[in-house]
Amino acid sequence: SVVSTGLSTFSAYGFCWFIGVKFNSVVQVLILVLLGVGIDDTFVIMDSWWDCGHIPSMRERMIGAIKHAGPAITVTSVTDLIAFLAGSSTELPALKDFCYYATVGITFDFAFQCTFVVAIAYLDSLRQDRSRSDLLCCLVVADDDAMGPCCCVKKETPPGWTETERGLQARVIGTHLPRFIIGTNIGRGFVMVVSAFFLGYGAYGCTNVKMNYNNEWFVPDNHAYQDVLSVRDRYFKGTDLPASVYYKALDYANEQHIVIQGSEVLKKNPWVVSKSTSSWMEDFHLWVRQNHGYAWEQMNGGRVATTQFYPLLKSYASTSTGPRSGWQHIDNIRWDTNNNSLIASRIGYLIVGDALTEGESAVEAMDSLRTDLQETTAFPWTKAFVFWESYKLMIGEITRNVAIAGSCVFVLVTVMIANLQQGLLVTLAIGCVDVCMLGFMPVVGVELNGVSVICIVLAVGLSVDYSVHVAGAFLLVRCDDDDMYSGRAQRAAFAIWKMGPAVVNGGLSTFIAILPAALAISYVFKVFFRMFALIIFFGQWFGVLLLPVMLSFVGPDPYLTAKELNADPRQNPLHLEHGGVSVSVKKTSFSGEMLSHPLIP
Repeated sequence: SVVSTGLSTFSAYGFCWFIGVKFNSVVQVLILVLLGVGIDDTFVIMDSWWDCGHIPSMRERMIGAIKHAGPAITVTSVTDLIAFLAGSSTELPALKDFCYYATVGITFDFAFQCTFVVAIAYLDSLRQDRSRSDLLCCLVVADDDAMGPCCCVKKETPPGWTETERGLQARVIGTHLPRFIIGTNIGRGFVMVVSAFFLGYGAYGCTNVKMNYNNEWFVPDNHAYQDVLSVRDRYFKGTDLPASVYYKALDYANEQHIVIQGSEVLKKNPWVVSKSTSSWMEDFHLWVRQNHGYAWEQMNGGRVATTQFYPLLKSYASTSTGPRSGWQHIDNIRWDTNNNSLIASRIGYLIVGDALTEGESAVEAMDSLRTDLQETTAFPWTKAFVFWESYKLMIGEITRNVAIAGSCVFVLVTVMIANLQQGLLVTLAIGCVDVCMLGFMPVVGVELNGVSVICIVLAVGLSVDYSVHVAGAFLLVRCDDDDMYSGRAQRAAFAIWKMGPAVVNGGLSTFIAILPAALAISYVFKVFFRMFALIIFFGQWFGVLLLPVMLSFVGPDPYLTAKELNADPRQNPLHLEHGGVSVSVKKTSFSGEMLSHPLIP
């Protein structure tokens, strides 16, 4: 599975490079997304493989496993793919490119899961069947009962194995967990109360999420540049942001007052650091009054005579003495090709550091400067405006992309599992994951920016894996009973029993795989680890715990009808098609040994 994920990642990188999709710093974490999708698919395939243990032929057993697991991984892969493809409609360039890479990567992952992983699993089953060691497959282990991870073989449990022979983790998740959360009112109440708390806090947290972004976050923690930033911030007011006001279409000799007006506007703006404005026009006027008073005119608040403007400006630009010499402004004015007149100029200033602490204040500062300078034909600019502009789009983009992706997931899940009610419940579970993930971002120290918004969008696709498997299993089993509540509860318990261990294994394996990212020195990897941890936790909670509880109350009818079973459904109340074999099991009671033997032939 890990090798398959690596192949998918490199294939996606190569294909996207070939078609011209830009690579950015966020795309490097694509492997984390594919690990989450790929490992889950592998667990579903291998879980179906073990369920088909009654088939003696390894070839037929693999065919049976793929027939059973194929639809499940197809649903999750297609919904993930469409969710990311829908996310590519965003106006945020980094998110758009990442969604392109993720769409291609999931396509390759699905292809490798259905070919590479299945082929390796089949070859490994032949090795086990012939009692060959896993590490040194040329050796044959004589002792059939030998167990070990390297040079020994553990024979598979023969068909008819009992519930007590399942692994500890499978027994806890598949048997004891549904017995508590489905079979007892206390368990159901506990899940619903905790879920309500998560949703309530998530909704509250959504109102406290702060928008912020800083290029310096991308500097690794152990980089020498961090020392420079520390000294700057401590001793040189490094938090204030240098910015400029640009002028272009002006007749500078006759419209000097417009440039002066821009300087006055900056001095009055609350987001500009006091006395930080550096205006070449003001300094030029001061120099003329001190050295060439004959050229000064009392018009428009005072100006240099039109005929003397450019000759004196050239002289001023060559001065190098004094605190306001022309050399200090040499980079702030641009001459035409003949050096006869100006074609552009700028005024420098500093934006107060408080505007950089939160996205809302940054947007307010940017809009305030634009509004104040609108009448001066000038426009303010600093590189940070690129990111601040994205803040204005952030909330709308999140809402739009999550809505589009969620709608696509709803339609696909509804069509592919052929049940409208189940599609609504799965979409509801996915929505709960997104709300909680956004609301708990302040808890894990993540702010809303171009990196975290990608995780919010991809959570729609990844959360499908935790919900749709359980939802599909619920539709496969039939339990006819006079008390519909009891019948739904039995089916919900079966859904956890059948898919719970595989889904939990996939989530835990993904978490272990991304755990090294917690120690990363890269800001992108740090954010993705924290956001993925939220996706995994809430995806498992709402998909494996809350969804079955909801299904036990309002779950839809199964695929099969009573007429398709037999004339008297009470004689065969629990029925499913499993591994190509029709299985019938009598109803069990939650008050006794629920699922006292597995629903596997």
